[in-house]
Amino acid sequence: MTHTRPVTRPRNRPFHRGSSASFAVPVWLGLLLLPLFLPVAALMQLFRIGQSADRNAEEVAGFLRDFIEDRGEDWDWDEFESVTITDPELEALRLEAVEAGPRERREDADFEKLRTLLARAEAIDRADKAADAAADRRA
Repeated sequence: MTHTRPVTRPRNRPFHRGSSASFAVPVWLGLLLLPLFLPVAALMQLFRIGQSADRNAEEVAGFLRDFIEDRGEDWDWDEFESVTITDPELEALRLEAVEAGPRERREDADFEKLRTLLARAEAIDRADKAADAAADRRA
């Protein structure tokens, strides 16, 4: 008869599941922090913090055109500067516009660069609309 030794764990090491890098928040701590987290999450949602906008090229061109022609509302350019755009091509265009845009006064803006960016946004818009029309004809 073979005698096997029982499996034991060392006394100074508590038993745990998973890797040593795993981290679990105790339930009581989660419940304690929940009333603090909910208002913060609501404010982030309300002010679109950490989110990007699903703007299209027509909207981007509208922001640029309104700024160039000084037709926009007081906070339009600030919104354009502050809210990232989901589409990578339009986001790159937005970042270029932010660089060319005003620093402190409207007159500080590089209007020539902004006109170039407006033309690019309008070209993207025309291409998008042509692609949509072609897709509609095929459907």
